[in-house]
Amino acid sequence: MAAPNAAAPNSAQKYVRAGDGSQAGRRSRRRLPSQIIDVEARDRQLERQRTASQNRSWALWVAGGSAVAAAAMALVAGGMDPIAWILTGVAASFSAVWPLTRVEVPKAVAIGALWDAAVTHEPTGLPNRRVFEVELERALTRCKRREELVGVAIVDVDGMHDINAECGKSVGDVVVIEVGQRLDAQTRLSDVVAHFDNDAFAVIFEPLMDRDAANAAGSRLRNALRLEVPQHGDMRRTTVSIGIVVSPADVRVGDALAAAGQAVTTAKAMGGDMVHVVTSMDS
Repeated sequence: MAAPNAAAPNSAQKYVRAGDGSQAGRRSRRRLPSQIIDVEARDRQLERQRTASQNRSWALWVAGGSAVAAAAMALVAGGMDPIAWILTGVAASFSAVWPLTRVEVPKAVAIGALWDAAVTHEPTGLPNRRVFEVELERALTRCKRREELVGVAIVDVDGMHDINAECGKSVGDVVVIEVGQRLDAQTRLSDVVAHFDNDAFAVIFEPLMDRDAANAAGSRLRNALRLEVPQHGDMRRTTVSIGIVVSPADVRVGDALAAAGQAVTTAKAMGGDMVHVVTSMDS
C-alpha cells in the first residue's frame, strides 16, 4: 500500500525495517464497497453542482451580452456618450465573467478531503473503525446467506508505550504506519483491514474456513509484522499480538468485536508476540 504522502522518508522511517531485514511490500489502497457507493453518490452531487453553476454562468453571459447590445444601440442612436458606452460594456462583461472565476475544482477537492478524513485514518490511509463496523455488518450478512464462517481479528502492537518513551513519538508513529501498510499488503483483497484504535488494527477474514485456518493466517501476519526500531544505538524488535474470533455469521457485530478484543488481551497477557484464536462458542 502506498504511503499517504510520497515525500522522502524522515529520520525515523529510514531506521525502521522488517525483522528479517527485507522491505515490506506495498499495495494500492483498496476501496471498500460502501466507500465506492458513497463516493459515486458524492460525485453525482458534485456534477449537479457544476452543471447548475455552468447554467448560471451562461445566463449571466446572455444578460451581459444583452446589456452590451443595448448600449451599442443607444450609442448608434446618439443617446449615449461614448465614454459611458465603454464603461457600461466593461461593467456588463465583468458581471458575466466574474462567476466563471469561482472555480469549482477546489470545492470538489475540499469535499473529497473532508470525506477521506471521515472514513480513513489519515496516517495509515486505512479505513477507520466506523467504516470497519459497517463492513463487518455487511460481511456477516453475506456469510449468513452463504452459510460460511467469518473471522474477526484485532492486531495490537506490543510495547508501544515503551517505544514512544524510549525511541521517541516520531518512531512510534512510523511503527504504527508501517504495521498498517504491511498488514494491508499481507491480507487478501477480499479481506478488510482497518485502523481500529491507537496502535491497534482490525481485520475481517471473509470467509474463514475454520480455527486451523485462523491460526495459520494469524501466524503468517505475526511473522510479517515484526519490525526493528533504533534504541540507544542498538535495534529493538517490535512485535504484535493477535486475537481472532471465528464465528458463524449470525453473531452480532458488537459480540464479535468483544470476543476478538478479549482474545488479543489474552495474547498480550501470555507475553505478547502471540496469536490467540477463539470461537464464538468459547467466548
